[in-house]
Amino acid sequence: MTRRRSLWMAALTLWLPFAPAAAADGTNVVVAFRIDAAPFSARADDGVYSGFLASLCEAAVTGAGYTIAERVPVTAADRFDHLDDGAVDLICDPTTLTRQRATAVDFSPIVFIANSGFLEAGTLAELTDDAVARAPDCAALRRLEPGHKLFGVGMVGETTASASFQLARGQGLLADTDAIGYCGIAYPTHDAGVDAICSGQVSYYFGDVDILRSQLARRKDCDVSLNGDFRAYEPYALAIPSHDPVFRRKFIAALYQLFAETTAQSAYVAAFGEVPMSSALDMLFRINNVPVGSAN
Repeated sequence: MTRRRSLWMAALTLWLPFAPAAAADGTNVVVAFRIDAAPFSARADDGVYSGFLASLCEAAVTGAGYTIAERVPVTAADRFDHLDDGAVDLICDPTTLTRQRATAVDFSPIVFIANSGFLEAGTLAELTDDAVARAPDCAALRRLEPGHKLFGVGMVGETTASASFQLARGQGLLADTDAIGYCGIAYPTHDAGVDAICSGQVSYYFGDVDILRSQLARRKDCDVSLNGDFRAYEPYALAIPSHDPVFRRKFIAALYQLFAETTAQSAYVAAFGEVPMSSALDMLFRINNVPVGSAN
């Protein structure tokens, strides 16, 4: 956590009783939706959001007794900006739950188990000097290893893809040698990043496997392959920055209700079609089917 975030969290504790969040009126909430992360949450040209998580968010907000008053579009780069402004109650985004992130914001239960992976171009292309100079990670590596050929590894910035890249390096799947090296290049969206590997600007691209498959389904002429040897655990949960604890409790209870019914399963089928659930995801759906019980 940064010092700025720590100070903000401390200030919020004092400020909270005097500044209720958007959900405080008991009826309306403001929800941030990811615009570029199909099949989880994506925005169509008509402004409608769709995907597995988008469907869960819409249904759980309604089930909790609230109405979405505003849908705020976000990307991976700016989604967490709304932790500070207090204007968003829920972030509907395939956010990987990490211990560090859990110190900054409340999360829902885990709602999806994904795997990260990477795309590999059919023809690897060494980065040009101009491309190296424009990417800070690549420029730094060039200074350390001036004689190496550098290959670009694309990813969306401000995500766990950078950790997956380092994990793949540690496993030897992308291993630096005396002649070649690999450096990360950040893109604002998956659309931009996958466009980059399809056009030969980078040789590899990291992201969550389901998102990568969805991207490739729309690019039939893209000469890349999905690496099948690398998988990294990515548990998705929904960030709930709302200042209203009642909304958080009701929203989480409504999420469990969706898993107890067939709504979560139907949302999965609508988003993924005939792609079967992994055994881990099937178990998660079973775990989230918690009993009704009693209030005491």
